[in-house]
Parts: sequence; C-alpha cells; structure tokens
Amino acid sequence: MRKIFSSLVAVAVLVHLAPAANAGWFSPPALERYTGPDAGRLVMSLAGYRGADYDRVSLFFRRVGESKRGVLDYSCRCRDLFGLRPPKPNTDFADNFEAANVFVWPLAPGNYEIYDFDVSYAVGINGRSTFSSKAEFSIPFTIEPGRTIYLGEFRAMDLNGRNIFGLPVPAGVKFQIFDKSARDLTLAKARESAITEFKISLPDPSQIDSPLFERTP
Repeated sequence: MRKIFSSLVAVAVLVHLAPAANAGWFSPPALERYTGPDAGRLVMSLAGYRGADYDRVSLFFRRVGESKRGVLDYSCRCRDLFGLRPPKPNTDFADNFEAANVFVWPLAPGNYEIYDFDVSYAVGINGRSTFSSKAEFSIPFTIEPGRTIYLGEFRAMDLNGRNIFGLPVPAGVKFQIFDKSARDLTLAKARESAITEFKISLPDPSQIDSPLFERTP
C-alpha cells in the first residue's frame, strides 16, 4: 500500500534527498553493544511496505557528541535471482502490507540521536543506486540505566522522481512512524529477558528538522 502525494508535496520532500555517491567509501567506527550492568536498551523496528522497489533501508544513530555509529538495517530481499518477489520476506514480522525487523540494542546510559539514513535500490544486474538525507537531522533519545526506551516502527515509503525522459525512477523514501509497541516489545522480550521497565517515546515529527518523517496512528 502506497500513499500518493501531490506533485508539490513530492517535490518539497525530494529536495531533502540526495544520491549517496560515496556510500561505502568511508564509514564511522562501529558503536558496539554495551555489556555493563547499568545498560539500558533501545527497542524499535524498521519496516517497509510489501512490493517496495528498494531492497535495503538503514538508519544510523550515535551518542551525542561522538562519532561511533550504530546501524539498523531492514533488508526486504524483495526479489530472487529471477526477479520474482518471494511470498514472505525473511524478516521478524510480515503480513500482507508490510515486513519489519525488530531491534534490541543495549547501550550505555546517555543521550543519543538518530541522525541519518540510506536507502538502496538494485539497478540492472550489478548496479546500485543509494539515497540519503542531504543534511543530517536529529531524533534524540535518552538511555536510562536498566530501562528500555521504545521509539516506534519507522516504515519506509517509496518516493519517486522523474528521469530526463519523464519516466518515474526511485528517489528515496519517507518514513512513517507507527506505535507498534504491543508487537515489537513482545518480540523484544522474547529475545532478551532483561527487558522489564520500558518507556514508549515516539518522536514528534514537528520537532525533527527534516520533512522526511511523519507520524501515523
């Protein structure tokens, strides 16, 4: 299921996306999962609509003021070698509308932010096209000792542009934020028994300095 935008809205959103021409040339050092006794946990899901054109979406987060990067990946494995779509994606959750990966990430107490993303499309046999945000944004969250924070489901929705011939081409994604806490926290608790106290804290898109996020019921 895809939401159709008017041309003006689509253009306003697309100017905040850019081809990631240098994707993969340089990556910040990895943020490791924290194992201290005061660890808190980040729980959230990254999802995509069934039938989406992209095959991978990544969200990047870090501790505020530091460079080490945590990566959350949704890989839909949308097509097999023959270009056919599989009946069920290899993800933590899938129904007729979407598929999602649920993440549980132990972190040291402190202030963190989601600050960028990229989305990748297969082009031809071996080519790839990757988009990211033109400018970093900030979706802040705080990890408290021994507590879990749930940020919601971030579902990537395809955006399309036009090539020089006027034909539609992939142009990145916009994220819709849903409260799927009943589903995601159940999956998270099954994975980590240490999850007891939790706080549901979905971001407010009006407080995010990017138009690429919207809250849905």
